[in-house]
Amino acid sequence: MLTDTNQLKQSTGSDKLPVSLTPAQIGLTQEISSKKRTLHNLADLLMTSISDAEIEQLDENFDELDIFEALFEREQLGSTAVGSGCAVPHGRIMGINNPKVAILTLTSPLEFDSPDEQGVDILVGLLVPDVKKNNEKHNAVHLELLAAIATILNDKQNQDFLRSATASKSVCSFFIESLQNIFPLS
Repeated sequence: MLTDTNQLKQSTGSDKLPVSLTPAQIGLTQEISSKKRTLHNLADLLMTSISDAEIEQLDENFDELDIFEALFEREQLGSTAVGSGCAVPHGRIMGINNPKVAILTLTSPLEFDSPDEQGVDILVGLLVPDVKKNNEKHNAVHLELLAAIATILNDKQNQDFLRSATASKSVCSFFIESLQNIFPLS
């Protein structure tokens, strides 16, 4: 895991967090009854994080369905559930410049093939660039973000906060602060 600013700069080429998050990328206490519908909703939230400049680089028909397909294809390889009711669905998209994050909480846990056999009601979606060059850099950031998100979700107090949250803005602040604690910046 990244432990200092120099490692973060080496991994991301920046002294900023490798992702940004806005309240528009957060969906709280949603009533969803299927894994596929959950991934669709997560794809909708992730789509809001893609900039106009990135959209211009993507296929003209690119939309939320492309994000859903990336998440679904990864999920087919094996469950992204990490236990304790949490999952980190993730995928790669050619043409985005930076990793994207979205958060979704559900009113009722869903079957997600979790290693602890618990249903999932907290999901943090992650999209990363699918690039042919500089792949090592992007792979490192991808793995570091997955580890950071898993660390945040592994904490019982964090789980309780996310399950009881009613305001996207407070979840946004909480998540950014949690990432900053893992990725300390000068």
